[in-house]
Amino acid sequence: MASDAKGRTEHVGCDGSVNGSSLSRIDIGPIYDVKRENWDEWSFQGMLHLASQGFAATIDGDNRAGLTSSDPAVMAKYKTTNRELFRRILRMLDLKSICGKEMLLKIRDESGDDADGYGLWEYLRMWANDMTPAEVKQLHLRIRALRCSRVQCNRGQRDRMSGHTRHKFW
Repeated sequence: MASDAKGRTEHVGCDGSVNGSSLSRIDIGPIYDVKRENWDEWSFQGMLHLASQGFAATIDGDNRAGLTSSDPAVMAKYKTTNRELFRRILRMLDLKSICGKEMLLKIRDESGDDADGYGLWEYLRMWANDMTPAEVKQLHLRIRALRCSRVQCNRGQRDRMSGHTRHKFW
């Protein structure tokens, strides 16, 4: 049995595989708990992990032209790499949690038969950075409430302070 940072235990085969799969815990990479507040940390770790496995250009979209290439070999290679990236990102999601199961259903509904790794990474990034109207309203009220009294600082310092503090909220 192997235990990860969250204390979950999984059977590990003699070859290091987890639950009988061909990938070991190290190959799978960091597990994302599918919570918006943890996206920045996980995406950084996930990007490093996937980049070390040769997927950096696909995640960044640098080789996206391969999708519409006139050369069938280039197009096939891109589709294979992109499909593998999709599979690896899915394996990095915590699909045992309720949030993970909900996300899997959203991904299934959005992607259908198209296993687009670049699209999945962008979908997760946009989902993590999306704010509800109530969250936007609350943030707007917090920003409007920021004030610096004239006694505490002169005009120039007040503008810099407000800008810095407002930037921190965004």
